[in-house]
Amino acid sequence: PPPGGACMRAARRFLGSMPKRRRDGGPAGAGAGGKQKQKQKPTKVDHNANLRPRWRRAGAALQLEPYTYTFATHAKARWFGRTVLDVVSDEFGRGREPEYFPWALAHGVVRLEGQQLTPPETKLKGGERLLHTMHRHEPPVAARRMRILAVDGALAAVDKPAPLPCHPCGGYHLNTLKSLLEAALGGRRVHLCHRLDRLTTGLVVFALDGKRAGEVSAQIRGRDCRKAYLARVRGDFPAAAAAGSYEEVAEPPEGAEAGPAGAGPWLRVSAPLRCKSPKDGVWEVAAAGEGDAKDAATLMRRLHGDGESTVLEVRPITGRTHQIRLHCEFLNHPIANDPCYGGDTSFGLAAAAGDDEPLPVPEAVALEDIVDLGALRPQTPPEEAKTQAAAAAAA
Repeated sequence: PPPGGACMRAARRFLGSMPKRRRDGGPAGAGAGGKQKQKQKPTKVDHNANLRPRWRRAGAALQLEPYTYTFATHAKARWFGRTVLDVVSDEFGRGREPEYFPWALAHGVVRLEGQQLTPPETKLKGGERLLHTMHRHEPPVAARRMRILAVDGALAAVDKPAPLPCHPCGGYHLNTLKSLLEAALGGRRVHLCHRLDRLTTGLVVFALDGKRAGEVSAQIRGRDCRKAYLARVRGDFPAAAAAGSYEEVAEPPEGAEAGPAGAGPWLRVSAPLRCKSPKDGVWEVAAAGEGDAKDAATLMRRLHGDGESTVLEVRPITGRTHQIRLHCEFLNHPIANDPCYGGDTSFGLAAAAGDDEPLPVPEAVALEDIVDLGALRPQTPPEEAKTQAAAAAAA
């Protein structure tokens, strides 16, 4: 490069040769009649902007009122070149009659975004969104009141009941912890930092801004946070466990407290897991070295039992889906009321109503009766509070 000030002059000449920018961000000289045009980003339409979920209580169950919802799905690469009818029948036809999707396309219930009717032979391509408008009836969840137990800046912890999914999954879309929190907060968006299974109770940490949620999620992925669970399992743990299915750990995990009198030693279970059915969300213990299996390890110890069941303290080392439930089943001590992995005892909603008994007639319920916001409850400004107090006194 040229020495001394010549280098700076050369840099200025180089920068001066770059196209100037207009105030609106476009290159100089590229006005309305010019050849250069701003590339506009496509506008993303929210087809459910006016949806306001409403809940009702039916005994021990919390029901979401039926609602109309439009699902929007971006065309996936594996769909390109295939007809709309072929894709929707193959990807979303489970549990539906074969004639449903031809009818739905003919009536605009299923269509491509921007079209009122989409011919069934239309071939999909990149950048398109497939819309499906449905009248939704979601399964009930537990009506137990949940509480915000702690608030620290943009972070908060809520006591999640069961059964209640944290976020949309399976037949649940709005009857979730996330939707209930957002509705109770007047539509304010919340970001879950982690999740618990639908059938698990416990603390869920959420954030009121995405950046803070990302920071906490990174800590959890990096195992800088410790998780502890209580699990009630069938049998006198670990009597039914097969030889070699676990190993005793000499040192307790970091942060573990001394257990009650009679507590057992810490045991480590190492058994890889794989997804058995992606559509059903069912996992299983896999053979070592199986191609799609993921390593999974769990620490657990006996706290107390009555011969028929045992309460364990459980600390997952990895965080696989259904890990604790599968590892307990692997030891022949499944979670006592697990409907998927070997349980046979009924608690909560199932015990209160029974599978064959109809739920009581639903009654209107206020969100504050379901979600106790605690410290997140909106505060009335001082001046407004004075005005309200004066009005009440005058009345």
